Amino acid sequence: MAGLTPYAYKAGNSFLHRLPASVKLLCLLVVSAAAFVFFPFGVIFSCAFIGAASFAAAIPLRSLYRGSGFIVFMAITTIIFRSISWEPLGFTEAGFREGIGFALGLFAAFAGCALFFSVTTMPELKESLDSLRPPIPALARLISRFTVGVTLMLSFMPRFFEIWEGAETAYKARAGKNGVNKLVFLTGVAIERMIQLAVETAVALDMRGLEQSDATVFSNAGKPRRNDCFFNY
Repeated sequence: MAGLTPYAYKAGNSFLHRLPASVKLLCLLVVSAAAFVFFPFGVIFSCAFIGAASFAAAIPLRSLYRGSGFIVFMAITTIIFRSISWEPLGFTEAGFREGIGFALGLFAAFAGCALFFSVTTMPELKESLDSLRPPIPALARLISRFTVGVTLMLSFMPRFFEIWEGAETAYKARAGKNGVNKLVFLTGVAIERMIQLAVETAVALDMRGLEQSDATVFSNAGKPRRNDCFFNY
């Protein structure tokens, strides 16, 4: 299941696997930004970079687009709406080019994210980001909170595809038909489950923070000392 689910980690010992997670995250941000901002050369650069990186990590390029049906739907919808001129009603070539550029950037960013998660675990990412904390305690706590937030946000992306894949399997088991209705159904189920998951995570973090913040550790002098909260490592 882990090898088939989109955005799932694929164990390996390649250079890309051993690269610090913070460096890989920075590369992902650069590649994604280039694909959207500097069309068409940014898309060419991003695709070439992702292709070379996937080859170095021994991960087939086609596997990066597994589960991209929702992205295809978004890309086609964007191209259609960008191509329409409402005043006067008609077709606009400039809008069509913009839609194509956005769609290609979307596919490049999707593949880049898939590659990132294929060679990076969330504990590795958090540990790598935590290593960047400055020696100033107040600033270190702020950076620690930021790294927890980034790690949690990114960890939701693989979960989304796990939920989508499970919902799609259930949909097919009930003899559901392909088409727009399928995408609408799966999108609704995935969004509802992601909201529930976000609430459950928030409650768990809040309870853990309250438990640790309410605990007191008594020093040798007998004075109570507040324990570190969840975000202080």
